[in-house]
Amino acid sequence: KEIEKQAGYDIPFTRLNKEEASKMIIALEKIEEWKRKKGNL
Repeated sequence: KEIEKQAGYDIPFTRLNKEEASKMIIALEKIEEWKRKKGNL
């Protein structure tokens, strides 16, 4: 629970199953990667 707060997630991951949570994290990572690539162009 503390780790989630440190990471800045307000989403209560306890309500989600692990599959949903991992999909969400992957989506966030892809968005961040896309932003970096766009910023570098």
